[in-house]
Amino acid sequence: MSHALKEAHPMTAADRAQITATVNAAVQAATANIDAYVKEALRLLDTFHNGALASPDDLPLVLALHIDRIRDMALQAINPANAANRSDTWTNLAMRTEPVFIAPVATLAACAAFLAGDAKHGTGALETALICDPGYRLAHLMQGMLRTGSLHADFDVSDLPLPDVQPRRTWAIPLLRRADLHRQLTATGPAAIAGHDLGTARAAVARAAHAGGLAVTFTTTDSAHYERDGKALTITYGHDGGLAHAFWIHTRSQPGRRLDSLPDVLAALTALASGPDDMPPA
Repeated sequence: MSHALKEAHPMTAADRAQITATVNAAVQAATANIDAYVKEALRLLDTFHNGALASPDDLPLVLALHIDRIRDMALQAINPANAANRSDTWTNLAMRTEPVFIAPVATLAACAAFLAGDAKHGTGALETALICDPGYRLAHLMQGMLRTGSLHADFDVSDLPLPDVQPRRTWAIPLLRRADLHRQLTATGPAAIAGHDLGTARAAVARAAHAGGLAVTFTTTDSAHYERDGKALTITYGHDGGLAHAFWIHTRSQPGRRLDSLPDVLAALTALASGPDDMPPA
């Protein structure tokens, strides 16, 4: 993944409506019958591991991975023999995933990359997970292990048994929280971002960039670089105590121009997508 959040492509209104419908269906299924939901999620995971998951099932699997048990079973299925392949398949799925839901997929891609000996890819995938969900615990755990030098190519949990437990309704809480964030981002549209937490701000801007067909590269947790057709701009996030309060846009002709709301950011991204003359080469 190497810092790149995703290969962006234009998203239509029909695409967004389908995503919302799929998210709503997952929430309804998980809250109505968690046992049946987990069983179906494990079927999707098995199909994915066999390379036979149809594209309409991408998002249902991504959503199910917000249930820790499903993610842990996916993690357990990564071993030294298949790590390189798993790194590719999880990364490819992440590239097709909306930023608000990407953390579990990116973390699995990171796990596989580290086990395959690709530290650069693994580090980039971890950063992607934490940029889009700053509170994602497994990514934080792995990042801590990376800092202490205990996360390396020998990292392997495939032989650690998972406890045999019955599904509980509380398992769905992380999914419900991300679904609620998705509803906020889609329902409010281009609303002012002041006072929103930094993770929400980043997810909102990344989602807007994806909808406009822009590739995004996060250079740090406070800055993101956007490109299209050889043109580029950088947006820096101003924040205080984890709350976003402003953005700054940097181009060759407008270094450090302050933007105070998400609509201004969306306008800048739209200008980039349409190919203005003042955008510098990437």
